[in-house]
Amino acid sequence: MLGERAVTDIGTDCAIARTAWLFGAGGKNFVDTMLALGEQHGEVKVVGDQIGSPTWTGFLAPGVVEIAERRLTGIHHLAGAGQCSWAELAEETFRLVGVDCSVIPVTTGEFPRPAPRPAWSVLGTERDDAILLPPWQDHVRTYLEERKAS
Repeated sequence: MLGERAVTDIGTDCAIARTAWLFGAGGKNFVDTMLALGEQHGEVKVVGDQIGSPTWTGFLAPGVVEIAERRLTGIHHLAGAGQCSWAELAEETFRLVGVDCSVIPVTTGEFPRPAPRPAWSVLGTERDDAILLPPWQDHVRTYLEERKAS
């Protein structure tokens, strides 16, 4: 939020792109972590009470480019359409690759992390000029297809 305030306080036309639950090539991400754990274990415990909008970088990048090309301003939410929990994201990942690993949903309290995470981080939009990304399930499927091909 401080970065967004700094940009808007300058007073010039600008565009801010917000996203959530990002995954893609070139860095650690939840989908890759789940794949590694799913290959090693018959079950994994995954937080089931945090809800968000998984977003693949391969769909995010063209959305950001479109904002620039259309010279849109203001705040833009660019995330996979719909919502799921981390546990549901893990289940979808395993289903798509055929990994036989059970997902055991747990609460945030049962799975403490160093930094607090919001229970709700779903991004939606009411903008008439919104750039809409595909459903989050398409993000996971397309990422996994690209990952397999490389």
